[in-house]
Amino acid sequence: MIKHCLLHRRTKNLKEEVSVYEDTVVLDAGDGAMYAGSRSENQVYEKHMNLSITKMIGGGDYLTKREIHVVYTREDDNITFTSQVKDLKRRIKVAERADADYFISIHMNSSKYNDGASGFEIYTDNRNKDIAALVKKIESSLTSLNYTKNRGIKNTRESGQLYVIDNNPVPSMLIDAGFISDPNDFTYLNSRKGQKEVSEAIGFGLLQHLEDKNNKS
Repeated sequence: MIKHCLLHRRTKNLKEEVSVYEDTVVLDAGDGAMYAGSRSENQVYEKHMNLSITKMIGGGDYLTKREIHVVYTREDDNITFTSQVKDLKRRIKVAERADADYFISIHMNSSKYNDGASGFEIYTDNRNKDIAALVKKIESSLTSLNYTKNRGIKNTRESGQLYVIDNNPVPSMLIDAGFISDPNDFTYLNSRKGQKEVSEAIGFGLLQHLEDKNNKS
């Protein structure tokens, strides 16, 4: 498994001078409040894990040092909504009002306990070449952690619609970081070490993508 120091050393592949970007990224911690999402066998709710990883991404060095503007759809569990669809619409409105460049939603997957299902996967509409390229960077960065299997990139036009992607004018993705129902995935993703590594990997993938775009412009 990649240690934090190795992830930091990899930034040497980027420009030595710290580039400052004007991009705005909306980070969406999936679920929340009365909608808790999935839960582990020992009753840990997905919504809390989603929020913890999301805030670590937003507060990570890769984004803050480059002055990337981060907007959260929620920063705690104190959100109110009368239906899940209305809450999803609210999250999209956050991205629209922020005039965001990217929308990244963090979730956990779930299956029957101990049925062997594990791994991370990323959903997007790959008709947008910019978000498709970003997804590939993040997929590669998460794969290098070797904490679970890579289940691949899913095109929502083929795998089934996801509201925050298919109704979102902002280029968007949804990351299922692992299976909360799998003991190994859960243990890693519920630990501070695992959450920090995953958040850093996502931040690093985003930074690599922005650096590539900057070099091509």
